[in-house]
Amino acid sequence: MKIYKILAKNFLIVLFLGYASLFAQEQRDDIRSIDDTHHYLLRSIDNAVYKVSKFDESKKGRLSASRFEKYSGSESYYYNLNGAGEPVLKLVIINAENKEGGFYGEYMFDFEGNLMFHLENRSGEEAYAFEVLKAYFNPDGSLIALLQDGEEVGGIMVQSSRKTDQILDDAQHYYQLFMSNYDI
Repeated sequence: MKIYKILAKNFLIVLFLGYASLFAQEQRDDIRSIDDTHHYLLRSIDNAVYKVSKFDESKKGRLSASRFEKYSGSESYYYNLNGAGEPVLKLVIINAENKEGGFYGEYMFDFEGNLMFHLENRSGEEAYAFEVLKAYFNPDGSLIALLQDGEEVGGIMVQSSRKTDQILDDAQHYYQLFMSNYDI
């Protein structure tokens, strides 16, 4: 009888590990799909497929986000027009610098305006624990994965982290700014 309990226990462990592995592979497929979309979008921008509106501090004295008040730089909004002639924002690129360092950020949106991907690259700022940050999102705004310098940051705390909230708030700021006046 003991042998059956051991076999049953091992079977359950193997079943659980198989399910966990399948779930992890599905998640990796989501990340791979978003990365592929991001690379395709960047190639399309290089080939001038998308229209671009630029915003820099010379227009209003500063960049649009208040956290970049003491920075100089630019915001570039890449978009297409849909069949009805309405803008569809695909990517926002932020380049900002101050005397302490630089910030490069990308916000990639799906066709419905949901944030899919965020890339952040910082240089020279000692206050941050990372140089490169990548965040992947589901259409409902839930986080798929957060990577700092190529290492995945896990755990339930990431779902409600201030950084994730800041990324989503910034993305909404840029999206709404563009949609309210897309010829910036």
